[in-house]
Amino acid sequence: MIDDKAGALPNDPLWNQVAQRIRAEILSGALLPGTRLLETALAGKLVVSQATVRAALASLASEGLVTQLPRRGSYVAEISIGDAKDVYEVRQRLETMAVDTICRRLDAEARTELAGELETHLAAMERAAALNDLDALIEADARFHERVWAASGNSLLRRVWPMVEASHRNLTRLTNPIYFGDLQQVAQTHRPLIQALAAGDADAAVELFSEHIQQVWERLEA
Repeated sequence: MIDDKAGALPNDPLWNQVAQRIRAEILSGALLPGTRLLETALAGKLVVSQATVRAALASLASEGLVTQLPRRGSYVAEISIGDAKDVYEVRQRLETMAVDTICRRLDAEARTELAGELETHLAAMERAAALNDLDALIEADARFHERVWAASGNSLLRRVWPMVEASHRNLTRLTNPIYFGDLQQVAQTHRPLIQALAAGDADAAVELFSEHIQQVWERLEA
């Protein structure tokens, strides 16, 4: 039986509740890229029909979280180097747009409040790094950047974020252990971002966020 632990609302269509549940497992890393998603197994686990699972998987495929192959079934989407470049380019453009909007529209008090919220997410990253807990760091990192997108006040950016988040998490999982000496270093790359937003210098903040996103992208291209 589906419950609301994954964020689905009780009045949501059943297929959407199933999609929420599967999405949560993909984003948490419980279902890794390349994992086959068997309709019969999922239907049995969630106590729903295969048709409901099929509709949920089709929805997740439209988000890019699931790959559906004719006569082969559905799989948790894997990200190629080409896909990674696309993700970083789109994220860079949209996130810097959010940052520019924040600096130009929010007053000093609102920016200070936002900086405090982001410090909370940074503290969570630091705790995760101290424990060498990559999953917890990825979660805190995702919440940090989600808050930035939301703070822009742009409703479309908030709707687009879940699609970007899935790729963002998978890439973070793959690249952080490779391109940084330790997870504490990953966490500390976020502190200048907070300071730039609090200062409200749009040009400087956009540049810092752009560099933050691009540093791993450039290494993937190398």
